[in-house]
Amino acid sequence: MNRVSTFASDLVQDLRERNLLIPVIALLAAIVAVPVLLGGGGGEGDADVAPPASQPAPLAGAAEVDPVVLAEVPGIRDYRERLTGKKRNPFIQISEASSEAAGAEGGGSGGSGGGGGGGGSASTATDDAASAPPADSSGSPAPPEPEPTDEVRTETRVITFTVDVRVRHDGNKRVIEGAEAMTLLPGKQRPVVQYLGAGADGERAGFVVSPEVVSAAGDGNCDPGRNDCQFLSMRAGDSQTFRYGEDERIRLDLLAINRVVTEKTGSAG
Repeated sequence: MNRVSTFASDLVQDLRERNLLIPVIALLAAIVAVPVLLGGGGGEGDADVAPPASQPAPLAGAAEVDPVVLAEVPGIRDYRERLTGKKRNPFIQISEASSEAAGAEGGGSGGSGGGGGGGGSASTATDDAASAPPADSSGSPAPPEPEPTDEVRTETRVITFTVDVRVRHDGNKRVIEGAEAMTLLPGKQRPVVQYLGAGADGERAGFVVSPEVVSAAGDGNCDPGRNDCQFLSMRAGDSQTFRYGEDERIRLDLLAINRVVTEKTGSAG
């Protein structure tokens, strides 16, 4: 007993030093008073409870409607049977399909004994509306197909020049006609010059002289000089004599410069 009184006195002293004695007393008083206040006066208050509102009387002359129970149609809830062989367009609004289904279901429930049939028609209408393609809301006609255009043919002219030359070597002479550009003259065995081509006017023909040529003399123009003739320019009717190798002399007569036109036809477009 002394221990309890000592503990109580120490607790009171501790709460007083911490300024918590008054709040603790108020808290204990509230714990005791709240149940008393809530439990008091309950007997008379129960009698003042208002009676429940009465059900409204049915309107005079209103027909009594019997509840309709729709029979369950097998297969409607099974998605495999509902969607077999049908495609659903994702761009169809669900609200339109739902309104059609609701109208079909209302029509089926109004008939006597036709509840199950009404439910089946609503499901069919919903699936048909979902599988229908979206209608063109713009109303604009399709653009006309482009008319085929006629092919435009183009003609290209290619102008080249050939030369006719006469070659004299060891008392023999030979005429070469229609020598095209990059042709070795008089031949591959003795390539004294190589024909390059002619200018745009076709007045002069150009040749590259072989390094085996020691000297050149004649009517043509040598560049850089006759003793070192690397490039040769000749007109029709000019003659040029070359010293080829050690003792061979070859004469080249330019007979004609021929203008050759080649037409190439192509299509565009």
